[in-house]
Amino acid sequence: MTHENRINIAKMKIISLWALLIIIASSPAVCQEDIEAEFEAEYEKRIIKTRINGVYIPKDFEDAFLELERLSHPEDLRKFKEQPEEEVARKLHFGLGKWMMLNWSFYEGSRFSHYLKQRGLHFPDDMVQVTLRLFHRHLNDKPLEEDALIREYADRREEEYQRRLDSAETIEVRKRPRPQSDTLKNEKNPERQ
Repeated sequence: MTHENRINIAKMKIISLWALLIIIASSPAVCQEDIEAEFEAEYEKRIIKTRINGVYIPKDFEDAFLELERLSHPEDLRKFKEQPEEEVARKLHFGLGKWMMLNWSFYEGSRFSHYLKQRGLHFPDDMVQVTLRLFHRHLNDKPLEEDALIREYADRREEEYQRRLDSAETIEVRKRPRPQSDTLKNEKNPERQ
């Protein structure tokens, strides 16, 4: 093999390596867009389904209460009803709450989770807490006051977000010069008009 052939083979290897790097570097962005579009398309299908994986999906709070009553043993409902609202929501969050989160597809999307998002609840944990507390009020024939309870959870999330922002440490501040637009240049230099 001649010296010239070795140089050509080395050049081909370098070109192939660069081409491979370019393909690898550009593919995550394309894949991410594809994944997001696929998720969005699946979400749109899921939010109109009445059943997902064979499980009935409620359309609103009232429908959820009916379904929870249908699925629950009367003795369990009695115990649920007798406990304080906050305690029930705390104790059942990882039991019944987890069941709702998974089976009613709070993460992937369902008609009930979509309804809850439209009402102002965007975190699955908040969806569980509010549903459990409202179900407790429903069983005890108390006023539901849905909007006030949802607002309480939304405000709590906003306060937590603000606390995190306020305690965040700025790593570095960079200022880049802004290019002047033609109109700004013309205003500063009227002779150019």
